[in-house]
Amino acid sequence: GGADFIQDAEGLGVAVDVGTTTIAAYLVRDGLTIDCEAAMNPQRSIGADVITRVDYVINHEDRLGFQSAQVRRKIDEMIRAMALRQGVDPAEIRLVTLVGNPIMTHILSGIDPRTIAVAPYSPAYHEAFYARGLIACAPQAENLVGGCVAGYVGSDTIAAVMAAEMDRKDGVSLLLDIGTNGEIALGGRGRMLCCAAAAGPAFEGAHIKYGSRAVDGAVDRVWVEDGRLKCHVIGEGLAKSICGSGLVDAVAALLKLELIDETGRMEEPEVELRDGVAITQRDIREVQLAKSAISAGIETLLIEMGVKEVDIDRLYLAGGFGNYIDKRSACFIGLLPEGLEDRVTSIGNAAGAGARLMLTGEARAEALRKHMEYIELSGRKGFQDLFGERMLF
Repeated sequence: GGADFIQDAEGLGVAVDVGTTTIAAYLVRDGLTIDCEAAMNPQRSIGADVITRVDYVINHEDRLGFQSAQVRRKIDEMIRAMALRQGVDPAEIRLVTLVGNPIMTHILSGIDPRTIAVAPYSPAYHEAFYARGLIACAPQAENLVGGCVAGYVGSDTIAAVMAAEMDRKDGVSLLLDIGTNGEIALGGRGRMLCCAAAAGPAFEGAHIKYGSRAVDGAVDRVWVEDGRLKCHVIGEGLAKSICGSGLVDAVAALLKLELIDETGRMEEPEVELRDGVAITQRDIREVQLAKSAISAGIETLLIEMGVKEVDIDRLYLAGGFGNYIDKRSACFIGLLPEGLEDRVTSIGNAAGAGARLMLTGEARAEALRKHMEYIELSGRKGFQDLFGERMLF
């Protein structure tokens, strides 16, 4: 069963990161990753963010089973594809670890997530648990569903903290996962603090006029050359949209050219970047809301721990967006703490890496979950003031 696999790391295992937007799965044999597969989360048809999906469950009680089956079917397909490529029998898989934000893991397991949507925003479960029969192609496998720290900080954040080894390093480490939700963890002084910043999916292209994910035709880099805006487009063709990394660069460039002021106000209703793709006043506001949520979240954790920005030894950026973002632009617009550019490391899909560690390190993940202190920002004295201040560039 799962337990002996955990102890000896032998045989076949699968680690899955169930993201709000993307699902990533890894096939592991004897502790080594031999294949991986990524796919869009089929629940995107219901809505781009977790809140929409919880609302859907609340308003269609009979559809929770359907939503659960939908995402499990997708994972099943992904595992079959990897097994076929590697010539292995999925029936021999002994353990599947599944991580994600709490709403994703609740829906996946068929557990009603509605308690997360209302104060005090608590999940229906906290501890990691084993479930059988979640994945059709691996009927014998144990399924380990990662635990939740709080309603908006789940096993994907625990997994990312593990992958960054924040629980094993001296000094002060900060981890940011700027996905559809912004999770922040701060480790140091014998503590591990975390919070969820309502960053919104602006950096994934949602609510941005010409926004998209990082696909062909998306502007992914913007800079100033000889006093003019220059852009790079994925695939080198015509610009059709702008993705998260391009958006951060564009805002930094517009600030440098003084086309927006420190309050975020634009002189013109929109500024064209290239081929009709433009940045609008509303786009700037979306970026301001997202960056002030993250920035105020970081500041709140620092105050709670009694440290300052300069005390941060390492800043880890997790998630796809963290791989492509220009650190200088992110620091320039105030998304990341100023002056920390040279301490920033992009660590890619850290949740997926942590899910793989959980194949053999279930006890470490649970110990970390118990150690993590969740700070609820909405009820926090002074948070709204900080949020307001951080809206400014």
